[in-house]
Amino acid sequence: MQILKDLYKLAGEEYRMVPNIFAIKAEDALILVDCGTDENDWQVAVENMRCWGIDSLPVTHVLITHAHGDHAGNAAMLQRAGAKIIAGEKAVSLEKAEDPLNFHYAYPKAYEPFTPDHYVKDGEELLIHGLRFTVIAVPGHSIGDVVYQVEMSGKEILFLGDVFHIESYGEKAWIGEQWFLDSDYDAYMRSLYRLMHIHADVLLSAHMQGCLRNSDAILRSAFIQAQEKFDGRWDKKLFLKELGLL
Repeated sequence: MQILKDLYKLAGEEYRMVPNIFAIKAEDALILVDCGTDENDWQVAVENMRCWGIDSLPVTHVLITHAHGDHAGNAAMLQRAGAKIIAGEKAVSLEKAEDPLNFHYAYPKAYEPFTPDHYVKDGEELLIHGLRFTVIAVPGHSIGDVVYQVEMSGKEILFLGDVFHIESYGEKAWIGEQWFLDSDYDAYMRSLYRLMHIHADVLLSAHMQGCLRNSDAILRSAFIQAQEKFDGRWDKKLFLKELGLL
């Protein structure tokens, strides 16, 4: 489905799939944000690229939000085809097929390992085909999570990965349990607090639907909901001290 001019959702729950794959058309090339789990996910993406008439464009870059197999599973294949793979600097579990931090045990088989062409740091800016992406490190769901921020069609877009998702009707955030081996509730709450202070017009997460209106309210709701959901599982007093409020 087309989300905005030159921005497409190639896979996701609309196609009865778990992970989302996004494509940005820029300078006669495609930039992907995440790339699905396996060849079945990729086939759906290819069919949708064909539907929108963008299947002849080369995939030159893949921006990985985090190292879990449902979002990075096709990266090695795309890298062999010529795409440059970009991931957060702490997402090193991508390089080992059965590193427990990449959540490989949740899938029928471990994804093919690969070494990203570039590991990005918090605050780093990437200029790709005339678009400027800003990297925001958001550890918590996993240690290496990053959000990619970019302006397109006059709108500020955040590609959230699995930091949080959007509930039905786009009324509020959906906060999942953070139970992975490298999940960290304290880091997670700090990441949500940081995102709450960043303006966005469009929120696109790695699962479920996106939000195309009132996105700042969703960012605020994520922090509020997580406070309630994870009460007692993070050090609120330390957090307040860091803010100078205690």
